[in-house]
Amino acid sequence: MKKIIYLLLTASLLAGCVLNMVTGRKQLNLVNESELQLMAADQYSTFLSDNKVLNPGTNKDAAMVHRTGTNIANAIEKYYSSKRQESILEGYKWEFNSIDSKEVNAWCMPGGKVVIYTVVANGKKHCDIIKY
Repeated sequence: MKKIIYLLLTASLLAGCVLNMVTGRKQLNLVNESELQLMAADQYSTFLSDNKVLNPGTNKDAAMVHRTGTNIANAIEKYYSSKRQESILEGYKWEFNSIDSKEVNAWCMPGGKVVIYTVVANGKKHCDIIKY
């Protein structure tokens, strides 16, 4: 009985292994990419509605985050296009937002969802980190 359970467990793990197109290595995927992107988009929307999102049209730091993010997204899309691997970015809907917060933080989620926290501490904007 233990052997059967072990074989079934091993078979299910091997069936979940797929080739990561970015690294070229095999990885275990318990959730497929489209489901992961849907879950991330839902959580991202919830986070944005619970926090003060800065408007890039009226806030220079938010505008810089949006501009820099757009440049990064364009570079990523151009890179994968040159490698003929556009399918890696399938389902991506790039979003770059700035949050008014006292925390120094930034994070991203599957599907191109990015948040940069802007902080005003001692009169200095920490958002300068991402300028280029």
